[in-house]
Amino acid sequence: MIDILCVDDDPDFLEITKRMVERSGAISIDTASSAENALAMMERRAYDVIVSDYQMPRTDGIEFLKTLRKSGNTTPFIIFTGRGREEIVIRAYDSGADFYVQKGGDLKAQFRELEHKIVQAVRIHEAESAFRESEERYRSVVENASEGIVVVQDERILYANPRALEMVEATPDEVTGKNFALFVHPDDIPLVTGRYYKRQKGVPIPKTYDFRIVGKGGLVTWVQASAVLIPWNRRPATLALLADITERRERENGVRQRNVDLEKTVEDQAARLEKSENEKKDLLRRLAGDDAG
Repeated sequence: MIDILCVDDDPDFLEITKRMVERSGAISIDTASSAENALAMMERRAYDVIVSDYQMPRTDGIEFLKTLRKSGNTTPFIIFTGRGREEIVIRAYDSGADFYVQKGGDLKAQFRELEHKIVQAVRIHEAESAFRESEERYRSVVENASEGIVVVQDERILYANPRALEMVEATPDEVTGKNFALFVHPDDIPLVTGRYYKRQKGVPIPKTYDFRIVGKGGLVTWVQASAVLIPWNRRPATLALLADITERRERENGVRQRNVDLEKTVEDQAARLEKSENEKKDLLRRLAGDDAG
């Protein structure tokens, strides 16, 4: 069970969030109506993830996040708000937010995204903690993870767990020490390397993005990567969690293609109707001419 603290000054939205997210049975939610109430609740117990609105009276979500980070609290933090301005997103990531989810639009879709981000935040936090804490916990958490996990330093892969090796169809010897770009789809290399260097420089960027990896045998896998900086041998390295989203992307591509096909069918039908109308009008003009003659 993943324990969540959800903070929002709208009691109705808190109730909706609790009902929608708890339906999976894997997540339990406590609620707080303000950052001040949330801080008091966190003194009594720990949570796996904090989900907070941005615009709240007295203390907004980003100030709440800054307070936690200044106190040394590293609990994964998700900003969940209807305010989608770019400067707010940048401030959120710059202040230490793990993810940003925007309210609005399709209700089920936004809560599916929130639930996915919650699980991703927990997974990467567990992996990061495992690498930091002990070899024993590292093995149990990382090597048995259902997601691929890699550690990259100076562009070279230092470690890849069994699931990551399966994705690239390779052995540890074929991966360790190699440049990570060798396993990225050529079209996605600029995106992945750009994010990598920005993260190394401390530029605030979203922790999650999608790209394709290519296995030794040519297998292409769409992954959603969640990445953080960790110390490795006293130097910064990137820890990335790779979730296989190939099925989802194929499904989305199928929907897009069906929409394109439907639009073409509608356009063709409209063209045929227009042609038929023009032929009918032409026939009527010829008949009218014959009658006049």
